[in-house]
Amino acid sequence: MRDSRSPGPRAASPRPAALALLLALAAACGGPAAPPPPPADWQPGLEKWRAEREAGLKRPGGWLSLVGLWWLEPGATAFGSDPALPIAFPPGTAPARAGSLVLVGDAVTLRLEPGAALTVNGAPAVDGATLAPDATGKPDVVTAGRISFTVIRRGDRIGVRAKDPEGPGVAQFRGLSWYPPDPAWRVPARFERAAVPKQVTVPSAGGVDQPMWALGVARFVLDGREHTLIPLGGSPDEKELFFVFKDRTTGEETYGAGRFLDADAPGPDGGFVLDFNAAYSPPCAFTPYATCPLPPRENALDVAIRAGEKKYAGGH
Repeated sequence: MRDSRSPGPRAASPRPAALALLLALAAACGGPAAPPPPPADWQPGLEKWRAEREAGLKRPGGWLSLVGLWWLEPGATAFGSDPALPIAFPPGTAPARAGSLVLVGDAVTLRLEPGAALTVNGAPAVDGATLAPDATGKPDVVTAGRISFTVIRRGDRIGVRAKDPEGPGVAQFRGLSWYPPDPAWRVPARFERAAVPKQVTVPSAGGVDQPMWALGVARFVLDGREHTLIPLGGSPDEKELFFVFKDRTTGEETYGAGRFLDADAPGPDGGFVLDFNAAYSPPCAFTPYATCPLPPRENALDVAIRAGEKKYAGGH
C-alpha cells in the first residue's frame, strides 16, 4: 500500500502505426517526436481534473486534513487528546482518553475507555474489535470527536494516521499552481513490459521502505534524446501505469521529492501517451504525515519538465 495516486485525466494511446512512425522519425532526425493531436476535449478535461484535484485535497478526509502519524509498537498504545498519551490528537479534537490500540503480530485491536463514544465506519464501536488496515483496500475508519483515524501498513511497520476536517492544513491551504496547458507535453511513448516483473524496495518520504513492483520500462523522446521511466505498481499484473519521477525543475519549480504521473494501459504494441500536463505533487508536498514513494534513481530525467503541477507555496 502507498500514498500516491490522484485519479487524473488519462491520455488516450495513439494508434500503433502512428506511434511507431513518430518514434522512428524522432530517431532518424535527432529531434523530438511531434505529439499526436490532442482530442478536442483534452484541455477542458484537463482543467476539470485540475479543479477536482484541488477540491479533493480540501474535502473532509483529504490529504490536507492529516494531523498525525504514529507507528505502533507491540502491545497497547493509548490514544486521545491528552498530550501525555503516546498517540496525542490535537487538543480539544477528541476525548482526552478515548481508548487503546493493541498490536499483536499484524493485528490491531481496539480497546475502549469506559464511556468513550467512538464509532467504527459510522456504527458504535465494539470493544475488542479488530481493525482492518489500509492494505486490505477497505480500512476501518474510527471516529473520536472530530478525529477520524485508520490503521496503515507500510512494509513491515504498522501505524495509525489521523485526520481532522478542521485542521490547520485545510484552513491554511493556499491553492495549487500549474504550468499552462501545453499539448506539446503530450509525449508518445512505448512501454516494454518485463517478462518477469521485479519486486523492488522503494524508499518513502516518511522514512519507511515500501515493496513495489517494477513493471518494465517506458521509452520516449524529448529534446532529441531518448529517455526512459520505470512504472511502479502495487501488483505485478497492473495494466495502468504509475510513474514517480524527478527532473530538472525538481526542488526549484516543482516539489523537491519529485512528482507522480498516471497513464492508461498501453495498446497491444505498447504504445501510449505520457501527458506531463497531468503530473502532480505527491501527498507529502502538503503534509509530513504521508508516506510517499520516492523516485527510483532510474527515473531522474535530465530535462526540465515544465508541465503539470508546480511547487506548493504552503509546503511544509
